[in-house]
Amino acid sequence: MTKFRSSYKRTLSRLQTVLLNVEESKIRSMLSILLKAKRVFVLGLGRSGLVLKCFAIRLIHMGFSVAVVGETMAPPAKNGDALLVSSASGKTKSTFSVVKRAREYGLQVILISATRESPMSKLASAIVHIPLEGLTNDDYDRSTLFEESVFILCEALVPILAKEKYIANEMMSANHANLEIWG
Repeated sequence: MTKFRSSYKRTLSRLQTVLLNVEESKIRSMLSILLKAKRVFVLGLGRSGLVLKCFAIRLIHMGFSVAVVGETMAPPAKNGDALLVSSASGKTKSTFSVVKRAREYGLQVILISATRESPMSKLASAIVHIPLEGLTNDDYDRSTLFEESVFILCEALVPILAKEKYIANEMMSANHANLEIWG
């Protein structure tokens, strides 16, 4: 059985390899769109969706207006809004149909993907490529590394966005949910 420390070190090493190879200019494009958006919609399926929901919570803590595509309380999307999409393949049919509609409504689309060229990338305003080439040996491993990378990438953006919006940790804490079931 693999020991925890060696598994932990391998996981961190792979994440570092991936994230050190994400293009800084693509991150700047993503940040620019997020900071200018009236509202940010997030979309991902499965674990990718859960990762973006985590990021959506962090955006709300910073005072962004955020909605999750497909949730019953999501408002209508309008020109001036942004759609943040996480799709490793960039070709999931249901996600692609939402991206197409978002563009029709005038949204800026940010695509985080492990694939450089895809149907969604052709419609995206900004693409953050997660470079997994040579680091995975099967589809499950590729998906896992993609989702872990997207989570860490988004978490690394939080202090940058907070600084750009002049949001202190105290303000983020004040924007934290206070009607918690376990509280």
